[in-house]
Amino acid sequence: MLRRGIAVVTVGFPATKLLEARVRFCISAAHTRQMLDTALMAIDEVGTEIPL
Repeated sequence: MLRRGIAVVTVGFPATKLLEARVRFCISAAHTRQMLDTALMAIDEVGTEIPL
């Protein structure tokens, strides 16, 4: 996501199960519709590259 210009927070063990991880997105009112659309496209691309 960082290569696509999208900042995320990763969450791993012990907050998740040992073999699981999560990605957290922080959205605010300052984000524009275009920014959100760009983020959604990046999420879709990454989800295609790695099976999510």
